[in-house]
Amino acid sequence: MDKYKNFSPLKILIIQLRQLGDVLLTTPVIKPLKERFPDAIIYFLTEKNAYEILSGNPYLGEIITIQRKASIP
Repeated sequence: MDKYKNFSPLKILIIQLRQLGDVLLTTPVIKPLKERFPDAIIYFLTEKNAYEILSGNPYLGEIITIQRKASIP
């Protein structure tokens, strides 16, 4: 682990394109990431319907949303 001691990213991208529950279960990682890397901007890529879950989170720099097309079973 010592080889990562000086690791300091400027940008972090979290990607969660699954159901709302999966997005919700991913949110606890945001604060510790920001605390560990305070200079990093944290981006969260998710589907449009999950935007409300993430909006207002003070540790996120930006929420990027996409509209996925429905799949054919």
